[in-house]
Amino acid sequence: MSLALPALAALLASPAVPVELSRADYEDRVRAASLGQIISPPPSELADRVFFVRPTHLPGGTPGTFYESAEHEYWEWSERARKFYWTKWGGRDRQGRKVRLPQYDWRSPVFQEEAEKIVRFWMDTGIDGMVIDAVNWYIGCTWELSRRRMTDVTASYGSAYSQPEGAGAFREDPVAWITEGGWNSVQDYGLGIWWEGGTNLIHNAIESGDPRPLEPALRAYHDRVVAGGGSLYYQPTDFDDAARRNLAFATLAGLGSLIQVEHVLDQPLDEERRWLLKTKAAHPALHQLSTCRRWPTTATTPSSGLPRTRANACWSSSISRRRRMRSRWT
Repeated sequence: MSLALPALAALLASPAVPVELSRADYEDRVRAASLGQIISPPPSELADRVFFVRPTHLPGGTPGTFYESAEHEYWEWSERARKFYWTKWGGRDRQGRKVRLPQYDWRSPVFQEEAEKIVRFWMDTGIDGMVIDAVNWYIGCTWELSRRRMTDVTASYGSAYSQPEGAGAFREDPVAWITEGGWNSVQDYGLGIWWEGGTNLIHNAIESGDPRPLEPALRAYHDRVVAGGGSLYYQPTDFDDAARRNLAFATLAGLGSLIQVEHVLDQPLDEERRWLLKTKAAHPALHQLSTCRRWPTTATTPSSGLPRTRANACWSSSISRRRRMRSRWT
């Protein structure tokens, strides 16, 4: 696995870093805490050269009317380039004005080279990995191009994290992103897809008191990714009630995934969740490459025994931990 994952699991377990710090000071604090830095870089400014363009509108049509657009996808006219370009996302320019962002054309060798330059630029700053945004929508991108221009590049820097944002969320096989695309982590969309209501299994389990749907979801998605050589991450379910919020956090910590935390500088994590992050970093059974095995139990509650164990280890080593975790459910 290409990342110091226990260190990453402890991310934000340390006190908040003051926002006034310079980048150099920030990096020094991060390194001193044995943490890693992962970024989601902004796109390059190539909107006048290598976006995906349609050469003309339909014969007799008015510019902009040739495509029956969905709410957010359509062809947009660029006064600067004097061409239509395909757009899926909105954004703002340097003056704060709303603009439509172009979808870049991965079939263009010019953009392929520029994409690699972007990855190398950020990796050369000393970061520990990258989350590349919206990979499902890259026009003309192939597994070979993905490797050559992105994941092989990050891998050449040694222990680097590479995650394709959105990968596995559209019912495609998440394992292929690891084995074919060369990425080393995906979000655990088997636990839920945030834009689809009612799919968050941890939330549902806590609300209903029945965690049984978690096991088949983990085996169908999470455990297959781990077997393919990848890791996973997920964001803890948020509840207004502190006890339920901490239970959701503890449940996710026990599933062997990286924990994505929305950390507000003036609202540091409470003691319970900080302890959970530190505990996860300290115990191999809670690391990302741990495995899930059944634990025979005579319990009559819905919470069947599902200990996580470190790779190639005797699973009895995690029974006491699992007992403590079960007590939260029963």
